[in-house]
Amino acid sequence: MGHRLWLAGLLLAVAGTVAAERALTVATGGRTAIYTPAGLLALPAATTVTIPADVAYKRSMTFRAIPFAALLEGAAT
Repeated sequence: MGHRLWLAGLLLAVAGTVAAERALTVATGGRTAIYTPAGLLALPAATTVTIPADVAYKRSMTFRAIPFAALLEGAAT
């Protein structure tokens, strides 16, 4: 019975973790910023990157990306 309760608790903990929205936390220069995927793509610095011959997908691929420097704006240099 104890193992079943332990397993049930573990499953609930994992389910809660999976249900949470993913986020990127950037802490630098005394500043902490938390970005969700939608928040990242809404940044003015978001750009489209096209890889004409993607090695993994064996075809042209287009991605949305954020320059890393944009995430570090305001950090001490």
